[in-house]
Amino acid sequence: MSYVIQKRLQKELQAMTKDPPPGVQVDQESCSRSLSEWVVDLEGAQGTLYEGEKFQLQFKFGSKYPFDSPQVVFLGPNIPVHPHVYSNGHICLSILTEDWSPALSVQSVCLSIVSMLSSCTEKKRPPDNAIYVKTCSNNPKKTRWWYHEGAGRDGALRNPRCLSQNLRQHVNLTLGILLKGITEFVNTQHCASPKDLLHYSM
Repeated sequence: MSYVIQKRLQKELQAMTKDPPPGVQVDQESCSRSLSEWVVDLEGAQGTLYEGEKFQLQFKFGSKYPFDSPQVVFLGPNIPVHPHVYSNGHICLSILTEDWSPALSVQSVCLSIVSMLSSCTEKKRPPDNAIYVKTCSNNPKKTRWWYHEGAGRDGALRNPRCLSQNLRQHVNLTLGILLKGITEFVNTQHCASPKDLLHYSM
């Protein structure tokens, strides 16, 4: 890790230690082992669906930080059940990928995640959770996310339509197989037009 990155991370760590966001605390032991990998304790805000629940976030900083976003995932057995959080801890949040800026920080990310959890109105997994956790990379930054236009300024999505491209590819594959089956059926039955196919099925 370069001196510039170390200096930046030390400054962020100092700020997080002296004035952490409400319900957020850096695990100092993790930082003492490696400055490039932090564990952050997070508690659900009062008056939300996650009130009193305790979570852990893992931050991994690459050689291009802060020009490249950190890798951020939920850790441990208690992964929040949320429309934008997968059961393996991966988070669908735009500021972790395409909306990242060097002006953002660990504190900014934590605030966005707290905001994302606090605005949740129903505890449920993303619709493509089962497919995603079986096919995704260990690094969520390698996932091509599909962000709904209803995302707020903090990057937290307001509408539960945060999907990985895995689901879209799966749907396209399924439709392709279905179309092939219909085409083969039409050829087998010697249907001259869609009307013939409709008449046969009736």
